[in-house]
Amino acid sequence: MRFRSSGAGWRGGGAGCRLLLAGLPQLRTSLLTHGFTDDDLTATAAALADPRLLLNGFLFTQTSGRLTTAQESSRCGATRAVASSRAVGNP
Repeated sequence: MRFRSSGAGWRGGGAGCRLLLAGLPQLRTSLLTHGFTDDDLTATAAALADPRLLLNGFLFTQTSGRLTTAQESSRCGATRAVASSRAVGNP
């Protein structure tokens, strides 16, 4: 089994922060319902546009591995069933 994770920082005014900023109007009603104020949302929008802000972006993780020979032989029937199902056009 192997895994690899990667992530990057998002600078205020950059693409990642603009993505978050674009979501604020969609979330506005819910955020106000949960205790945020208009001033909070205004300050958040200003911070997301400020290049001094640096946020952690999304963390992406990739995993890969192989079945051992014992696992392959015990799953062989299931593998054949999936392969034949795909051969006749089923996803």
